[in-house]
Amino acid sequence: MHEELGETFERLREEGKVGYLTTFPYTPGFAGPALATGDFSGMVAYYNLIEMEMAEFFPAMGAQGKGFFCIRPFMGGLLTDARAERGDIAADDSYNEASWDSAYERLSLLKSSLGLADIGSWTAFATKFALIHPMVTSLIVGLNSVEQVDGVLDAADGNYPDRSLWDKALSVFQQHGMVNA
Repeated sequence: MHEELGETFERLREEGKVGYLTTFPYTPGFAGPALATGDFSGMVAYYNLIEMEMAEFFPAMGAQGKGFFCIRPFMGGLLTDARAERGDIAADDSYNEASWDSAYERLSLLKSSLGLADIGSWTAFATKFALIHPMVTSLIVGLNSVEQVDGVLDAADGNYPDRSLWDKALSVFQQHGMVNA
């Protein structure tokens, strides 16, 4: 199967139908072996303020000239103005379910550790944070309105927080055993 995939990709590239082959691993445990094959030009992965696990691959990918596409910079809507403050959402909102507890705990940890209490717009901040690291070549976002598109485009203005904020967030997660990077 692996050989057939490579042959098909090369044929499609020669025909001008594709340019790059990337992997979309769900966990670092899958990402490492996929990248080790050398078959991929980059990775598409979940990555945002509270899902930084794939950052462990950034140094090696950068050294190899590979690209990284961030999918889910809003963590399914949690890192948006509508839901970043759990106490402000409606009681029947699905983000109050226990399945979201861990994500909100990680966000709370970062808020207290990094002094993120006074974020004006979480949607804009999540966009900007995802673009801080130079490995992130693009964001893949799900948007539902012209206003949301405009908001993301406005936030992706090149005026991002200092890279030290990214380093501090990663350090917080490392100190708590939440990432390997």
